[in-house]
Amino acid sequence: MAAFPDSVTVYRLRPLTRFLRLRVAQGEETVEFIPSDTLFAALVAVAAEQWGQRAAAALGEAFGGSEPPFLLTGAFPALPHLRFFPRPAAWSPGPGKALKRLRWVSEGLLARLARGEPVKDEDLFPSEGGEEPERTLAKIAPVRLLRAERSQLPRPMQRGDLAAWRLWDAAFQRPAVVVSRGGGRTFLYDIAMARYGPQVSWWAAFAWGARAEETAWPGGPSWRGLIESALRALGDRGIGGMRSRGGGAFQLELDSTPLALSVASAPYVVTLSRYHPREDELEAGALSDPKAAYRLVTVGGWAAIPGRPDQPRRPIGMVEAGAVLRADGRFPLGTLVDARLNPNDLERFPHPLWRYGLAFPIPWTGLPPASDRLSEGPEGKPESDPEEASDGPVSVADHHPE
Repeated sequence: MAAFPDSVTVYRLRPLTRFLRLRVAQGEETVEFIPSDTLFAALVAVAAEQWGQRAAAALGEAFGGSEPPFLLTGAFPALPHLRFFPRPAAWSPGPGKALKRLRWVSEGLLARLARGEPVKDEDLFPSEGGEEPERTLAKIAPVRLLRAERSQLPRPMQRGDLAAWRLWDAAFQRPAVVVSRGGGRTFLYDIAMARYGPQVSWWAAFAWGARAEETAWPGGPSWRGLIESALRALGDRGIGGMRSRGGGAFQLELDSTPLALSVASAPYVVTLSRYHPREDELEAGALSDPKAAYRLVTVGGWAAIPGRPDQPRRPIGMVEAGAVLRADGRFPLGTLVDARLNPNDLERFPHPLWRYGLAFPIPWTGLPPASDRLSEGPEGKPESDPEEASDGPVSVADHHPE
């Protein structure tokens, strides 16, 4: 197998509206980013609209072997001169920190952590050990960056303006009105969504393999051409809920700043995409290794099928982006999962509903600090098997090394 990847392309997705309605599976939480499996599913749906079911079939079949044509990250928040990455599950700034609030780290901080270099509190911005108003800012900020990267922030954020640091509101309630069919009565209600500040965009990376310029099917576009065309169409169509009102619409641009992180397998990796392990990877200790650290989510949702009503997806357990995994140099890591409720019902499900679960691996040599070696999930103990996903509301659990 040729070395992977041949190249990495970073795209900017600039929102055309300032809101996104995406939920974590069947739960009540809205999110401020586009998970990798959601982005892949949307690209499959758009490709099927453009080229028919052969495009959906080709995208599913392409990841069954050892040489995928590409890997993708989620679409994560960004500022004009900074990209944010999922906080590695094996790292926190120190004891007693509100980890659920601190979801994102800068590229420079992630690179330093991945190399195993020590990071002290005074190296961070904002720092809880700093002076006011920085100390207060550290308690509410959803991101951490290196103090050396502070100059890349917009000026109001550099000054510590608390309002400027409210980059998004993932629990924003937007009022809406519905008119009844009988009698014309109106009803007011609220819609939960994520609302963004004016300087926030998303970014996503695609790592291209040796097959990227091959045709996706005989007479069809190349894999790279297929994905870029689908991304542009997805920007016009929008992603998530409320698309008829512009929700999730974006303009696609190339990000000229290359990824500062290597994309490769290694003994241990941190993944920038959601991950669903194969059975042999579980047996090899991908999640049970003492150095593994991860967060589990159960994802479901609905699938758009051209010419048919939207159909529900089977809830599937996934390892959230930012997980540290034992990889032992294996590649690729993870698999696609068919999320059809009934694969034999071809009238409702004419093709597989693929849930993308391949890792986007970044070599990891960092170790978790002693102060954050264990974090229990809501049931009192870490979960470990993503296949044991319930059909109820979203299930979230954290696992850190003991």
